[in-house]
Amino acid sequence: MKGPYKIYPVSAQIGCKQNHIALSRICTYLKENGHTIVDAPVVANYIIINTCGFHELAEKRCVNIIKGFIENGNAKIISIGCLNKINKQLMNSFGSRVDVITDYCQLDTLFNNKVEFEDDKGHFINNEYNRLLKAGEYSLLMHFLIPLVKFFGFVFFRSQIFLSYFYAINLKKTQCVEINSGCTWNCSYCRIKLARGPVKSRTHEQIINDINQLVHPHNSILLVSDDCGGYGIDISSSLPRLLNELHACFPDCNFDLSYIHSRAKLYNISNDDIPIIVGNDKCSLRDGIHIDLYSFFKIKVAHQVYASR
Repeated sequence: MKGPYKIYPVSAQIGCKQNHIALSRICTYLKENGHTIVDAPVVANYIIINTCGFHELAEKRCVNIIKGFIENGNAKIISIGCLNKINKQLMNSFGSRVDVITDYCQLDTLFNNKVEFEDDKGHFINNEYNRLLKAGEYSLLMHFLIPLVKFFGFVFFRSQIFLSYFYAINLKKTQCVEINSGCTWNCSYCRIKLARGPVKSRTHEQIINDINQLVHPHNSILLVSDDCGGYGIDISSSLPRLLNELHACFPDCNFDLSYIHSRAKLYNISNDDIPIIVGNDKCSLRDGIHIDLYSFFKIKVAHQVYASR
């Protein structure tokens, strides 16, 4: 019998929905094995930090967070996520206080009492993780804290408030479900392929099963992906086919895609200026070609930071 333990999960990249989905899945797995999810690191036996390494600033944030936990507590730290694959040497430099895990199934050696971690199970943000984020409680407060968060980054990174602020604004009306991971491209400015590998699509059935656990007449479902246009190429499907089936199964739900509709609205881009043409049975581009301009022009840091967001 292992534990039961008290475990504090924390995200090093609040803007990454995949990061939070992974932590949500881990929280479900831990609870199924009799462990307790806590919202304060000082009472935890283990701290699980989901890292990010898509640019140098993200790496520095992760290092600062881990150093803070090492200096201010005795809990065992488990590092998961992208930075472990992008810069494993850096993560191993912390020594015995930090376990570096590159496969979530490795958690079974520490926490499996009766239920093994299943890689194809529950790729969505569940109610328990929503509670942990305290979305409803912080929703109004976070609008005023965002400027302070940017200025006092490290202080807020080590608090539950910082973990909460990004999702607190919209999470009550939006649910996130992952449809695929990885990327089809090999852009020099981006680390997604290195961290997440080639495209790995989830089946229609798996995605529908996840949505069935979340669906509500007034909810908007955000379909999360590293490369939404590459969905289905590895399972003989496509994004339009998935969207058609989801609309047939959930006619009262609104579906959105990562980094497309929301970003266009954010920058006040009108529908006439969006190069995606939506037809009855397919989506296409008016004019489009994929060019690695960052490599061509050798423009680095500023664009790397923007592209990873």
